[in-house]
Amino acid sequence: SRRSGSRDPCGFVYRPSHFDGDGGCPRHDMTAPVSVSNLVKTFGDQTVLGGVDLHVDHGEILYVVGPSGTGKSVLSRCILGLMQPDSGEIELDGQPIPHFGAPEWLSVRRRVAMVVQFPALLEERSVVENIALAARYGRGLRAVQADRMALDLMERLQIRHLAFSDPGALGPGLAKAVALARA
Repeated sequence: SRRSGSRDPCGFVYRPSHFDGDGGCPRHDMTAPVSVSNLVKTFGDQTVLGGVDLHVDHGEILYVVGPSGTGKSVLSRCILGLMQPDSGEIELDGQPIPHFGAPEWLSVRRRVAMVVQFPALLEERSVVENIALAARYGRGLRAVQADRMALDLMERLQIRHLAFSDPGALGPGLAKAVALARA
């Protein structure tokens, strides 16, 4: 189903039914529900987010779609603490994010993923190495563990056959699948 928010500039918020693993992505449990209330972000005299309200429940996968330049990435960056909103409230697990310190942000960023329009894959590394990098540096896993995790994710996303491919040779759809696995 498609729902629009409170006439926010981000366009439509798409909430697909939960995947059950039968031909699609496996079910994931979100352990960090997100609540956004009246979020405002401006750049100069341009209002990019004008009072956005949003709630993501446990186990829900959320897509925010809309035309270029309407605030989708700005919204994501504000939620992940990468950008400070001008006003409004953001809560993760019921806790307002202004009270987060470095340990809390690290925990959130390990549980929440964002896939951007251009996946920025490292072309000097294979696909499996690109995916394993997140596990090695984000979770502190050893190379062997990270590679095993990357191959498992690739299997679940049905892209394991690309493991040793050159990322520069991938089309846009496959590059996004690799970015999703990395996230």
